[in-house]
Amino acid sequence: MTAVLILTNSLDNPHVEAVSQYIDSESNRIIRIDTDLLIQGQCSISFNYSNGSILYRHSEDTIDLRSVDNVWYRKPFGFSQTYGFLESIQDPIQRSIVDKEIHDVLNGLCFLLRDKFWINHPSSIHTARIKPYQLSIAKRIGLPMPDTLITSDPDAARQFCLEAPTVFKPVSVSSLDLDDTGYMIETTLMTDDLIDSLGLIKSQPIILQRFIRKTSELRVTCIGKQIFVARQIPQEKTSGTVDWRSLQDSGSRYVIDYVLPEDIERKVRSLLTSLGLGFAAIDFAIDEIGDLHFLEANPNGQWLGYTDEIGLPAAAHMACCLVEKSLL
Repeated sequence: MTAVLILTNSLDNPHVEAVSQYIDSESNRIIRIDTDLLIQGQCSISFNYSNGSILYRHSEDTIDLRSVDNVWYRKPFGFSQTYGFLESIQDPIQRSIVDKEIHDVLNGLCFLLRDKFWINHPSSIHTARIKPYQLSIAKRIGLPMPDTLITSDPDAARQFCLEAPTVFKPVSVSSLDLDDTGYMIETTLMTDDLIDSLGLIKSQPIILQRFIRKTSELRVTCIGKQIFVARQIPQEKTSGTVDWRSLQDSGSRYVIDYVLPEDIERKVRSLLTSLGLGFAAIDFAIDEIGDLHFLEANPNGQWLGYTDEIGLPAAAHMACCLVEKSLL
């Protein structure tokens, strides 16, 4: 019997349930730890240093987590501090304390189980998310990328923006929470007014990248050695839309009509290997002449909406990799 540990949160049910249904419960066991339930006291974890056990208790069930075979790290800390992890704690001071404590406990568990099979280990996720590093690896491998500048130098930024149409992206914080309200920081086309305000970046580096006139985008889901490709097509004209995330809910659809060129597929696999990942959700833009442009790789991103929900069997393959403990 294979014991699969899933570290997640109770509000991310669709992805976890989609994969779990393909794991045969008669010959395999799923141990699911929801961190939001952990902080609510509905389950517990204990590190016993007298006998070396790591006991997880939920209802009447108790398991020593040292016995698991593999781990799927599926957003155990939710999507933000106010959605899927700490929203049950109202006091901001207590919330901050619990945030730090539970992160250290779960991270400790992850490092103690590092010898298991992982998709993906949080240390690999953390490294892959660092944009200056990720983009450098993608460039070295040869993935086609728009000209890009990461800088805190206003003069360098102004010069870059004046050479050709340019967009702004944050280095790491694509969304933030303020007073229990969530905000998305969108990719933004640099205007004359924004260029004039570039002095503000002295204390906050930014990503500047050449503007691509897109006809569509690719959502490339990589699980093990399998690659699933969906093309995002806008339902309406997008001449004024720079960040296509705003179109995902109502202004676009996904189709299965694109095959990655062999050299791009090879370079995508090389990117995952270089970043130590077994899974990644990768975004490409397709411009007006059909050329591909690598945008980013998300090592723990969303994927169900442009795989299984449109007919690509990604969840079944994820389950197979976990059960077989192999990047098939």
